[in-house]
Amino acid sequence: MSGRLAPSATTRWLSSLTGVGLPGRVLGQRLDRFRAAGWRHGRLAWQLSGRGEQDTLYKRQAALYRRIWGEAAAAAGAEIEHLGNEFLAIRRDGAETVVRFHLVMMDHPSTIALALDKAVVHDLLARGGVPVPEQRHLGEISTVDALAFMAESERGGVVKPANGTGGGAGVTCGVHNADDLVRARLAAQVFDSDVLVERTVNGDEYRLLFIEGELLDVVRRERPTVVGDGHSTVTELMAEENRRRLDAGESEVARLLRFDLDCALALGQDGLTARSVPPEGQPVVVKGTVGENARSENATVKGRLADSVVKVAAQAAAISRIRLAGVDLVTPDPTQPLEQAGGAILEVNGTPGLHYHYEVADPEHATAVALPLLERLLARGSAP
Repeated sequence: MSGRLAPSATTRWLSSLTGVGLPGRVLGQRLDRFRAAGWRHGRLAWQLSGRGEQDTLYKRQAALYRRIWGEAAAAAGAEIEHLGNEFLAIRRDGAETVVRFHLVMMDHPSTIALALDKAVVHDLLARGGVPVPEQRHLGEISTVDALAFMAESERGGVVKPANGTGGGAGVTCGVHNADDLVRARLAAQVFDSDVLVERTVNGDEYRLLFIEGELLDVVRRERPTVVGDGHSTVTELMAEENRRRLDAGESEVARLLRFDLDCALALGQDGLTARSVPPEGQPVVVKGTVGENARSENATVKGRLADSVVKVAAQAAAISRIRLAGVDLVTPDPTQPLEQAGGAILEVNGTPGLHYHYEVADPEHATAVALPLLERLLARGSAP
């Protein structure tokens, strides 16, 4: 078999670690991260995992949500009681609701679990006539068939866990050959043993937030980018961007760039590696997914999507039985119907992050989505 159709010996060895269960999957994925960065850059790649800053990021996210809910409660004429550990009780006129970060008393746990099952939701949407990316279970097809399936898209395939994740966890974009495929599967299996591959849909990514079919906001989300300075490697530029985000405090997002296979493949699309030194002023897209982008890479664009696009996104939320839904879609032209533009619905998220709608390039014009959500929660709330 050619190199395209057969993984390397190193990849086969890393993949063999999955035979000892979850610990082996985690070890294999970590070793592959070192390998992707180059063994000499492995330490910096590990630092880019952000593990040493988790407490700082958690506190920043908690402060942001306290502000979000505090402003919403003040606007709604409600009072807040801090119950501890970021649980907030919000009351008005005898009605009460409890929130914690983006978690609210809206959807049932069973429908939230349904939304997390990407394969089931994908099938439901497809049967409902909603345009979705073509998708396969990796455990049900051969490597050769998977490669042929992905080759139908010029940008290759996307490999991701079938169940239980959000925010891009375990997702690898830009998969083209057997080595990429096996490594991407290894990364996804850290989160779920069932792994999906789907054809990449070209275009920009949008998050639409719905409450019971009502559109609250739309955010266009761009992939994370760093800018070359003529002397720093890509990993050094990513580390500097992480330091900038940490130093910015609450004015920046509470997430950091991580070096992983998705990063390595995104760089490879432009002929770069972790060790490349981009020229001064050259933008470098460092991830295939949008989950780790900065505030400046998000924009409020409500009112700029075709009515037909909003309608099909609302249909996707209804089919998924999710009242509070974050619908992710990709399209090269949001002013045209999805099918006509070649776009698709990627996911329907239960318990969607509200912070995405506040962490935008122009925060003064961000949509305060927590207020209409709180009004709906209090209207259906019960006496404490």
